[in-house]
Amino acid sequence: MFSVVELMKIAIGPLIRNEYGGMTQHIINIIKHSKNRLEAIRPSPLSIYYSSNKFKLLAEGFLIKCRIERGDPYGMFLSKMLSSHFDIVHLHGHPYWPAIYCKPKKGARYVHTVHQIFLKEDSLNQRDWSYQNWLNELMLKSCRESDAVISVAKWQQKLLSEKHVESIHIPNGVSIKECGEGNPQRFRERYVISEQFLLFASRIDKYKRPELFVELARKMPDKLFVMTGAGVTLENLKAYLRTSVPKNIICLDNLPRRDIIDAFTACEVFVLPSKNETFGIALLEAMGCKKPVVAANNAGPKEIVTHGKDGLLFEPDDIEDLHEKVCIGLGHPEVGSSAFTLVKEKYDWTVVIKQIDNLYKKLV
Repeated sequence: MFSVVELMKIAIGPLIRNEYGGMTQHIINIIKHSKNRLEAIRPSPLSIYYSSNKFKLLAEGFLIKCRIERGDPYGMFLSKMLSSHFDIVHLHGHPYWPAIYCKPKKGARYVHTVHQIFLKEDSLNQRDWSYQNWLNELMLKSCRESDAVISVAKWQQKLLSEKHVESIHIPNGVSIKECGEGNPQRFRERYVISEQFLLFASRIDKYKRPELFVELARKMPDKLFVMTGAGVTLENLKAYLRTSVPKNIICLDNLPRRDIIDAFTACEVFVLPSKNETFGIALLEAMGCKKPVVAANNAGPKEIVTHGKDGLLFEPDDIEDLHEKVCIGLGHPEVGSSAFTLVKEKYDWTVVIKQIDNLYKKLV
């Protein structure tokens, strides 16, 4: 007789439709690779974060002023439903939808994966920091109420410990199989880009430091620079920089998932300018596509990249050092092969998912 192992029922999210950010890809890959039965939690229609921009700005201002944490009855109802119908509820990131993060006293075990902790130096102004710090506090509260906390980076794990939150370190992952399906020629034909280029794949805000990539383009007028990400348009970039954008920069806004992977395979060097990047899925994806990467010698990238072996590290916010390291990367494409080996052995989802499934098993 063979014993039948019953798979656990796990709710995971929040998962946004048609969104291609790092946290979203992380959730999608857990659903795809886990041996358990996972069901995506979709955002509440009343959530401020997932609403239209105008409503979001008004709601954020109101919530910050009043410090309202549980103004979403739909989320509160759903949290109770999830807890009674699932073995585990696995939540991710900051509680932009606070009510769903409220753990009922009885029912499912709760897991919270922390993808980022906001730092004051990366905020635009005091109002921005007031909101981000409030979200940090909501997240820490959710972590303390959870049965297990996952930190995707070791440096972040230390910050959590200082806030009296103990966590398990399980890194972000990427799909080597998906990286191998990238087609550089398809990307060039679709976006009419024939020449070699450097790539930035993120968003326009202080945390991601797009100004460093733009300054790099000014220093290298004979090279083409491609920027992609949600809201990455020439108009938004000009508004953020408050100045003109060099003519050797192309902005492609938010690309379909397949096109993003194609862009990684087509670029010469991938640049990650952000100083305090928690871990960097885009960094891992570029490495998985066998590309030389240049990232700040700090936080997450420092945990992943061994300088000169599987990537290059520049001193944070130092444009001259960034320029020097990019020039080295352009001259040493073989660094990408070493990067690919590292990602395949340590960060492929076939490796990472075993650690997550083992945690699920221990909890239940």
